[in-house]
Amino acid sequence: MRYASGGLSFRGMLAGVLLVSVVLSGLSFAQVFTLPVPATEPPTEVVWEEQTIPLAAESTQWFYWGSEVIAFTWRADIECLELDDLISGVPVGYLEIIPPSPASGTRIGALVLIRQSASGWQFAIVREDCNELESNGGVVTHTSNLVTNYISVKYRNCPVAVTPVFEEITRDALNSSFINGAFYDRANGYLLILLNSTWYHYCTVPEQVWEEFKRAESKGRFYNAYIKGHYDCRVYPVPRYVSCTFYLTDWGLFLTLEWNDLFMLGFISLDALASLSSFEPLVSSCEPDGAR
Repeated sequence: MRYASGGLSFRGMLAGVLLVSVVLSGLSFAQVFTLPVPATEPPTEVVWEEQTIPLAAESTQWFYWGSEVIAFTWRADIECLELDDLISGVPVGYLEIIPPSPASGTRIGALVLIRQSASGWQFAIVREDCNELESNGGVVTHTSNLVTNYISVKYRNCPVAVTPVFEEITRDALNSSFINGAFYDRANGYLLILLNSTWYHYCTVPEQVWEEFKRAESKGRFYNAYIKGHYDCRVYPVPRYVSCTFYLTDWGLFLTLEWNDLFMLGFISLDALASLSSFEPLVSSCEPDGAR
């Protein structure tokens, strides 16, 4: 591996646990996030089993751990991952240990994976030389009510999982010669319309427009007059149906992933982090599947 520089009640309980753990360690959230970021660039990509994985360098989260720095960078296409990807153990992000003097060139990296094992779901940390670290890391909770209706939208990189948050107008209800389907996410103002056999998306669409579209006697005329040419997703923000967070506490590293209708909370022990930090950095390669 190499890199190029560049349920609600449970979640409330999780926030409380994290807050207590941070207080116990003598650090407040404000202190954690106001520490200066090191003068070093996060990676923009990693190579895993001969596949280049782009990283969202702007998503890098920095934490001080004693005199060292922990940096975690999510993969840029995290929203595109599906459950089968996680079961197979694809990386979800890149973890680095950076010494007090980054110029010394002793940055140590590892990939973080989620996968299914004989004992259940678990997080795995794989070093740059493809050695897996001993740890008790695992998925604390995993809820899944997965949908199967993924639709490919023109000009959008990742398919959209049409979850219950979307309201739908069926083809029969539309009664149109060229509009064959419609979905609307009221919280994000995100509208998907099937024109003939191609899905298109529209961003920041007001609820009033959606309500009037539903009531319109001619859906095609309404679309041409009030939707087509408006709400361009190249101008307005495109909603991402993924939320990911990385926490450092005195217990270890907590990682949460929530997208579509999948939620995971994973834990990586500080022992695993110490084990990674104690290794001398190696520049080597490994055979595909060598880290499985």
